[in-house]
Amino acid sequence: MFKGPLSLNGNNFDFYKGLEAKYGKFYMMEELLAEEALFTYEEDEDFKDSIARNIIGNIRGDDYAQYYTKDEFSAFRSRFFSFIGTGIKVSDQDGHIIITQVISDSSAEKAGIKAGDIVVSVNGNKASSVSELRKMLEGDKGDSFKIELERDGKKIETEVKLTEISDDTVSYGVYKKDESVGIIKVISFAQGTVKDFEAAYEKLKEKGCNKLIIDLRNNPGGKESEGLDFADALLPACNIIIEKDGKDKETVHKSDADRIEMDYVILVNGNSASASEIVASAVKGNKSGSIVGEKTYGKGLIQRVYSFGDGSGFKYTCGEYFGPNGEKIQGKGVEPDVVADDKSVIEEAVRVLNASAKN
Repeated sequence: MFKGPLSLNGNNFDFYKGLEAKYGKFYMMEELLAEEALFTYEEDEDFKDSIARNIIGNIRGDDYAQYYTKDEFSAFRSRFFSFIGTGIKVSDQDGHIIITQVISDSSAEKAGIKAGDIVVSVNGNKASSVSELRKMLEGDKGDSFKIELERDGKKIETEVKLTEISDDTVSYGVYKKDESVGIIKVISFAQGTVKDFEAAYEKLKEKGCNKLIIDLRNNPGGKESEGLDFADALLPACNIIIEKDGKDKETVHKSDADRIEMDYVILVNGNSASASEIVASAVKGNKSGSIVGEKTYGKGLIQRVYSFGDGSGFKYTCGEYFGPNGEKIQGKGVEPDVVADDKSVIEEAVRVLNASAKN
């Protein structure tokens, strides 16, 4: 958690005084047992993790609080943040470690690695499991590794580097039945999602689209800041959400006047949650576009993520957000303007867009 020496100023003194009051006896028990106990005392590898999980377990009513070990936290961060890695995703299949995905523009893609390749070794060392492979590929930005792969029965050797990468969360295309309509699918709100959305929007404009479907179905959310920026890109100057912390302090997040030029609809369903609901509630509350689909999940809580120096981390709920007019989202969700199931939702969205264009 801390790096380097600490001067004993007032803040540090209060910190260590609190530490001693809460956890001093446990430390003393360990010291005495290690030094004097007749029977051998050995600290279990999971001892610190167990303590951390117990602390999380004592938070009453916070279903989203969670402690992560180093490996768990690394996997969690890779879902929502840029991270240092080679750009491969793998799984254990029939005793082999198989490449299941190669992230676009990553070191792995540039090295010619493909989904379906079998990982044979890293720097000449064989990995027996996915977790072991991950440890082999740990290091600092710029570190390189020689990887031996097997593809169609042939051995291939290549080299990858650890670089800063982010997973793709946005895909787009033109609706085949009406080429004036573009579709942008957002699978989660991670670092860079808004930037990728804006790039996709410009590409669709170049293709001649003047109406837009934004698909947030099955989007579980992610970074609050990306959800707010995403809503800002869709809205004129107005309130996006109202946020309250644990002490009922209110913060109103607002958008500026700049917004996309196309008419749009938002697609949602029961698995659209968190940051997806920030966008849906803001659009609906400000009557900036139509919401089509099914009622959203109903997660109006905000989590803060904290990381420790040993690579572990935890998240906990620090606030609740409400729609731009104070509408409660937690436990209630966002009701669509037009109800449609997944089979008919695209056609219904196109109908709504075309009707809007005529008015």
